[in-house]
Amino acid sequence: GVDTKYQKQKIAGMIALNGLKNFRVCNDGYLGIKAGTVSGVGITIINGTGCSFTGIGESGEMMQVGGQAVVMDDIGGGYIIGRNIVRLVHRDLILNGKSTMLSEMLMKKVGAASSDDLMDELVQKVGENTIQIKHLAPMMFEAAHQGDEVAKGYLAKMGRQIAEYVAAIVRKLALVHRD
Repeated sequence: GVDTKYQKQKIAGMIALNGLKNFRVCNDGYLGIKAGTVSGVGITIINGTGCSFTGIGESGEMMQVGGQAVVMDDIGGGYIIGRNIVRLVHRDLILNGKSTMLSEMLMKKVGAASSDDLMDELVQKVGENTIQIKHLAPMMFEAAHQGDEVAKGYLAKMGRQIAEYVAAIVRKLALVHRD
């Protein structure tokens, strides 16, 4: 995805080197608005490794926030959800935090025989690329679906942050009177 001016300039430069002159480089979220609405006005949310929000207003103005999971807390992105699973499990098992079924789920996924072995096994498998942190994300939804209060709390927080991002785009692009 094209999430920053720097990325946009780099990609535009590569395209221009190939002789193209009339083009626009933008985040792929804008395509969802153009393809999914008759008016071409609206908001998309893309939850991938990161979480990116894009909006197009009435006069064609564009806004994009999020999408930088490495430097921002893209709470709805798979990488951040996975990282928070590890954090919540660490709090449960090591710091005497709230008990969560995520601990058992992560131990099973990693193949750790005990909580003492979990972090060593996880770090090794992430280093070997046999486990990717972003691929842990579905466990958060599964645990919440099974009634886990820790997972449900995290997803509620995620929902509030997503609503804040959407509201920011609605305000900035003056979409308040649109369906």
